[in-house]
Amino acid sequence: MPFTGIPAIHADPVDPLPGYEATALLRDFPAETAEALIAAAGPDADTPALVVEVRQLGGALGREPAVANAVGSRDAGFQFLAGAAADPGAEEQLHRPLTGLLDALSPWATGRAMANFMRTYDATPDGARRAYDPETYTRLVRVKHAYDPDNLFRPSLNITPAPL
Repeated sequence: MPFTGIPAIHADPVDPLPGYEATALLRDFPAETAEALIAAAGPDADTPALVVEVRQLGGALGREPAVANAVGSRDAGFQFLAGAAADPGAEEQLHRPLTGLLDALSPWATGRAMANFMRTYDATPDGARRAYDPETYTRLVRVKHAYDPDNLFRPSLNITPAPL
């Protein structure tokens, strides 16, 4: 497969699509979690979500690495993601309904999210903190201060450089 064909692997749209996503890490996914999710996003629910995804985590991701890195929340059992499409500029209309899905799962949520599932809506200092434990976040702030003190690399999940 040529590199240009990689987007087809997950069957996501290959053209830009304006929308909104909400994500959370869950400690566990017992039957009560499934029932709450079905009530909030199932066939009888009033939700704009086009995608609702739960991924089981663990395995190598759950093991502590031999060399320290910035992969956070290794103790989470599941990754939740909900997404919806919107007309350009109308993404904010989706914020409340999709975060409502997160609210429905809050009893099982860790309060964190995986950095690679967070979007520009999370690109605030508080949003970025959700991706890392406090020790790792502090280390990343120090690295950012040392190597990018002017915060040139900031359009994504931004960690603001600051001396600590």
